[in-house]
Amino acid sequence: MIVNEGGVGRGLQPITRELNAQGGGAGGSEVTSYGPTATYITNKKRAFQFSNSEIGIADFKSNETEVLYWHTDTIEGNLFSGKSMMQLVESVSQAIGTMKPLPSWIQNGVIVGIVGGQDFVEEKY
Repeated sequence: MIVNEGGVGRGLQPITRELNAQGGGAGGSEVTSYGPTATYITNKKRAFQFSNSEIGIADFKSNETEVLYWHTDTIEGNLFSGKSMMQLVESVSQAIGTMKPLPSWIQNGVIVGIVGGQDFVEEKY
């Protein structure tokens, strides 16, 4: 998983195309993410959370083992197991956190995002 700034539009056309062309990639794509950590939960009631910033590979295709390879000397993170999926998800959530509730004002009015500041603004009259 390569985490990247999400961008404005994230694949929604024509917004993404225009912002990528005129705004130096500010549109992102449909696969960009704000995910802060690579986390996997398997159907075997195991979970892995990696804190490394290096590129790595996690292969869960085998029924017997998971294959992990990172382009570094050390892999940092956590391994989890649980008696149930609910217990496992709760353990992972306690370790990496959960999203804070949205403020009440999010349901009223308009939210405007500005990318790039003055360099991005183009005035047309």
